[in-house]
Amino acid sequence: MPLPNKARSNTEEFRYVRRAKTAKTDENDPRRPIVFMHVPRSGGTSLRTILLALSQKGDGQFVNVQGTLYQQFLGQDKPETTTQLNAGIDSFMSASGHIPFGMPPFKTDHTNWISVVRNPAERLISHYIFGSHKGGWSVEDSIESLFESGKLIANPMTRQFAGDTDLTSPVDESTFERALTNSKKFMAICKTERLDDLVSVLLETYSQNDLLYQVSNQARSDISSTIRKKIKGFSDEVNQYDNVLLRQLESQPNFLNSVKHRSRSDHVDVLLRKSNGLIDVIPASTQDLNGVKKSLTRIAPNSIKVKFTGV
Repeated sequence: MPLPNKARSNTEEFRYVRRAKTAKTDENDPRRPIVFMHVPRSGGTSLRTILLALSQKGDGQFVNVQGTLYQQFLGQDKPETTTQLNAGIDSFMSASGHIPFGMPPFKTDHTNWISVVRNPAERLISHYIFGSHKGGWSVEDSIESLFESGKLIANPMTRQFAGDTDLTSPVDESTFERALTNSKKFMAICKTERLDDLVSVLLETYSQNDLLYQVSNQARSDISSTIRKKIKGFSDEVNQYDNVLLRQLESQPNFLNSVKHRSRSDHVDVLLRKSNGLIDVIPASTQDLNGVKKSLTRIAPNSIKVKFTGV
């Protein structure tokens, strides 16, 4: 039996992000395109939307690599990203996808790699809920059986940072060392709850205006505390490398623990999602933020409450 969705949130959230106070270095050269290594179920959908908008604004190509990675269940009939990448892509402004580090054609040289990571147990719980209401499995299926069937896998974050493309290869100490070495080549990494800090660094690196963006709200579901506790315990058993990798990432200079922000810029770009999947980028004056807020509130459906964060 699939897990039913709870009703979508009746609140539409907009977040205001100011540019960071960071110096431009060789590691965050604005001439380099961005590659967002999207770790599944780590809250990267909003960031993908922002990269699409920045590419549209700059008349650059945005490459969205759609599909699953390592045959994990991420929706019905999703192709494997490692077998569908187009080696003919040679010019782009930003790219996003469930791709391993260094996967061609996204070379590690002359590109700014970024990623968002999450506590492995919380990520696994999120993945379990996602698959339950997307038809990947039933709530009667044990977490152990989902790993046996390959719909969920152990240490996916370590594999992705290591650049693994072959699911049959074991995750061992050498895999972990590759993952750790590669992680130091990233321009920036953050945890899910610090996503706006990463956005702030991107705005500064690429000389963008402040941003007011529409959060990508997902339908919410939940599970019992008993199942949640069981999945957490199972994650601690099978995701040992991911647990250690997260701790190591948190101690690195490119891991965003806190970011100092500039004063508000004169202009703000307002991002609105459109029904065709593209983004409206609406420039506005920061002197008229109250007017912007009133306009956004006015166009929202009557059943939706509009919430603003950071404005």
